[in-house]
Amino acid sequence: MTTDTAPAPAAVPPATAPRRALRAVAIAACLPYLAIKTAWLTGSHIGIPEGSELLAPENATAMLLVNSLTLAMDAAVVVLALALTLP
Repeated sequence: MTTDTAPAPAAVPPATAPRRALRAVAIAACLPYLAIKTAWLTGSHIGIPEGSELLAPENATAMLLVNSLTLAMDAAVVVLALALTLP
């Protein structure tokens, strides 16, 4: 018969004020980017100059794919910030 002699896991330290502040700053920094990407994906032209190549119909599919990808990447930053700072 074998016994498990592995040490008990260390207690998770509570979230400190600086950790909570840095988490909030990281998430707040992502919000404007997430908002503009969401607006673009829903058809808004906010922030894109009139006559820009980005608005050309032939670029619509590429813009949809690229904006979707970068929206997912920025959402991953929010998830990563939470994963690294929550106990």
